[in-house]
Amino acid sequence: MKSAELLLLFDVALAALGVFVAEQGRMVPAWSIFGALAVLGVWQLVLFTTVRDAGQRFGVEPFFRATHYVQAVLQATIYVYLSLYWGDIRTYAPLILAQILVGYLCEMLLAWSRGRKARMGLAIVPVILSTNLFMWFKDEYFYFQFLMIAMAFFSKEFLTWNYGGKRRHIFNPSAFPLAAVSVILLASGQVGLTVGVDLVAAFELPPNFYEVIFLLGLITQALFLTTPVSLGAVVALCLLYQASWLVLGEPLTPAPIAIQVFLGLTFLVTDPATSPRTSLGKFLFGMAYGIGVFISMVLLQLSRQPGYFDKLLAVPVVNLMVPLFDRLSDRIERSLLPALMRAPGALPRFGWLGACLVFFLLLDPSLKVLQDRPLSTLLPPPRVSHLVSDDLKRLLLNYIECRKIYPEAYKPFGLLYEFAHLSAIREVYQRPLSHPGFARGAIGP
Repeated sequence: MKSAELLLLFDVALAALGVFVAEQGRMVPAWSIFGALAVLGVWQLVLFTTVRDAGQRFGVEPFFRATHYVQAVLQATIYVYLSLYWGDIRTYAPLILAQILVGYLCEMLLAWSRGRKARMGLAIVPVILSTNLFMWFKDEYFYFQFLMIAMAFFSKEFLTWNYGGKRRHIFNPSAFPLAAVSVILLASGQVGLTVGVDLVAAFELPPNFYEVIFLLGLITQALFLTTPVSLGAVVALCLLYQASWLVLGEPLTPAPIAIQVFLGLTFLVTDPATSPRTSLGKFLFGMAYGIGVFISMVLLQLSRQPGYFDKLLAVPVVNLMVPLFDRLSDRIERSLLPALMRAPGALPRFGWLGACLVFFLLLDPSLKVLQDRPLSTLLPPPRVSHLVSDDLKRLLLNYIECRKIYPEAYKPFGLLYEFAHLSAIREVYQRPLSHPGFARGAIGP
């Protein structure tokens, strides 16, 4: 397929999606799609009118890697599981598809503008899915979502360095715009422009969301050597949790690792392209991320801001420290652990994975966020209850009711029981409001 035909295909698909969203009565997202299409159309027009031999200049080459399609499938699985209990995921799906189309157009146009062939594969999909797992803007501000997606691809293209003998991007393409937008929202006091609070609260709804993340994460850890990153982050967060308990007399959080943080350390910070190259370096990288999340959590709560930013702010910082962690790893391997760290074959990979499994088995089951401990009295509660939508409050109240009716589904790794009773559990979640506490705004994340 010629480059012009490929662009036309994406343009038509994006325009059709804009019409579909407009027919739903969602005019701001629809006009945002048409606006993005107009900007990208101008970019295309400029490229094709300023280059004489467009047929040779604007080439396309296939580019498929296991990291891309495996991550895409696993992230899509998370969306599907969450959508069983939170209908907003299904409503939002067309807008995710619009972002994927815009992502492909941005990637192609950037490549051709820089004088190289455009790579066509699935690399775009996990970037978009990952970004939207952690933040999306409300319909009335959806145009900011496209700006965030553009930031992801422009940062990947222009914020690069020579490292490990090749040119690579510095920042995680999903995490960089998330962190940048988080800083802007916090500084401007406009955190209510996103559905972030609802998104974090919705993670509490599926009975086994923590376990699903854990099991899916094992696939990426076994295939792509991301285990040391996740393990380092978990170790750091658990140690800080216990240390705060010992020093202050009570923990600063209800559980060592909140579900949304666990999602971040499993599917956000583990990007192989922006992590250290050595296993020990990855572990130190993960520990630094865990420390950064903990510090962000404390600072956000002291300033009475929503906690859902804590897992985002630290990623670009630790991305910049990648060379440091690799240098530290090399020194430690040469001086202390040469035999273990340089072991041939599959030993390093499955050694880290085995250590991760043992560590999780030794942890208290309360690592799953069950709200079995009250919030710390040492930190002020965040001002977020007014940001939770009425529908999410209803779902949270029905979630509490469902746990009383089907407690087996909410026990650690109760997946079999959950899916055996899925229809009945979902029916409880969808019940109309019948709780008097709701009217008083008693429910908040």
